[in-house]
Amino acid sequence: LPAIQDMPVNSAISSPAPKEQVALSPTNTVQLKGWAFSGGGRGIARVEVSADGKTWTSAELQRPENQALERTWAWTFWTAELPVPKDLAIPGKPITVMCKAADAQYNVQPETIDSVWNIRGVLCNSWHKVQIVLENVPTKKQRFEFGHAK
Repeated sequence: LPAIQDMPVNSAISSPAPKEQVALSPTNTVQLKGWAFSGGGRGIARVEVSADGKTWTSAELQRPENQALERTWAWTFWTAELPVPKDLAIPGKPITVMCKAADAQYNVQPETIDSVWNIRGVLCNSWHKVQIVLENVPTKKQRFEFGHAK
């Protein structure tokens, strides 16, 4: 087999960690962080995140200000506030969050490993998925204090 000369576009979620308990924001979002990379100096054009694989939210890319998309030789870090659909926002129930990236030439990650699987396991760049658990929202208990007025 020939040597690998170029890397395909790839991305991953680095936070939250797998099976981590995550609190929903008041607006039903979860903060995700990660990285994306593509070989051959191709920069990352976009990263998208999802909780259901159907609706996608664009992530905010963090890269040097004047860096050309055709001359990018390092990871591009990203952050995103992922809206969690109401039908998935069940405290204590695990959900799977995922990300996908597109590079400067609009190469995209495949949804599943099926089309890129190989015996050596190299260059497998399907969507990265992480299962997280939504925290139970603590209910505020009413606190009563009894005493005499002074």
